[in-house]
Amino acid sequence: MSPIVNRPQCYESTFHDPHATGERAISMLYVAGPMTGYPECNYPAFMAASWKLRNAGFRVWNPAERVDSKTARHYVDLLRDDLKGLLECDGLAVLPGWEFSIGARNEVMVAGVLRMPVKTVAEWLDYKAS
Repeated sequence: MSPIVNRPQCYESTFHDPHATGERAISMLYVAGPMTGYPECNYPAFMAASWKLRNAGFRVWNPAERVDSKTARHYVDLLRDDLKGLLECDGLAVLPGWEFSIGARNEVMVAGVLRMPVKTVAEWLDYKAS
């Protein structure tokens, strides 16, 4: 029989759920949406969303602003950088069609695991206005 070992416990945290405690202000949002197969990789939609969110007072992590068009990079490398950026954010702003994008669905899943609120851009603008 093995001895009983005291192991550290992992407790459910409300730290990343600002609506549960009201302790963490939402100041930085990650913009997630479809890119592959869209004209101009859907960058115009990402830029427009970022502009609206910044105008409302949010700081924004926009993956479309992080791409260097002069340097060819593999999708996996871009995704790694984007996920690092997501970890710096307090919430996720999704663009129309996000549910059809594997990358955006992964970002929403990670945000969910981290208990970050996920809303559309319009919902974030309403949230900021209230």
